[in-house]
Amino acid sequence: MRVLWVGLLGLSFLFSCERKKSLRIEEGIAFGTTWRLVQNDPEAPERKKLVSRLLAQQEVRFSNWSPTSEVSRLERGVGEASSELKAILALAEKIRQDSQGAFDISWNGGFDLAGIAKGWSVDQVTAALLREGCENFVFELGGEVKAHGHGPEGSGWLVGIENPSLTHPDLVRTVRLHNEALATSGNYQQPQHLKDGRTGEAVSSSFRSVSVVMPSCAAADAWATALFVLGETPADFAAQVFWNEAK
Repeated sequence: MRVLWVGLLGLSFLFSCERKKSLRIEEGIAFGTTWRLVQNDPEAPERKKLVSRLLAQQEVRFSNWSPTSEVSRLERGVGEASSELKAILALAEKIRQDSQGAFDISWNGGFDLAGIAKGWSVDQVTAALLREGCENFVFELGGEVKAHGHGPEGSGWLVGIENPSLTHPDLVRTVRLHNEALATSGNYQQPQHLKDGRTGEAVSSSFRSVSVVMPSCAAADAWATALFVLGETPADFAAQVFWNEAK
């Protein structure tokens, strides 16, 4: 699901002209979608090559559509899983168990990482940026977002969640992130897109999307799907959750 950056797609809503000048914005394409990095420093070093290289590596590893990806080769019985693939599979299995099977990457005898790979990749990119000394930024890949630092106005990064309506493309709510990730899942763009991991059937809900805030973008990505399937927030679920209805 697309997450719009309030004040980055429409800077006049949040930032003065001086604030706008304080940002460095870089963009690219990966995983069949767009990515964007915003740093709270117009003189910050260029990071586009680093981000593009890292995302290309993630695609080579996790793509179900490329016959040469690690996932595709492993499903054909070629080679062994890398430590990173083992780690993402372990996380997916933990969330499958914790969600009573609502989130399940099993698919046609193999596995489909679409519900967790973008979030995982966001975590990997932001970790690399932190290692490079980038401390105050927000990074988004296909609607999955992770923010670090205090943001342009000192109180975190303000992002907006898209109104889950095809006829009114505005914002349904705003969320302020500080060293946190936000992921959203829903079926208003592709009604048959989300499947119940327990039955394999397409999911319908009175809500059009659900957004989850967690420290890990991979976990938020997977849990957003799991919660949409479940249709409710479990009583013992500790993360921040937003159920979004179309306006």
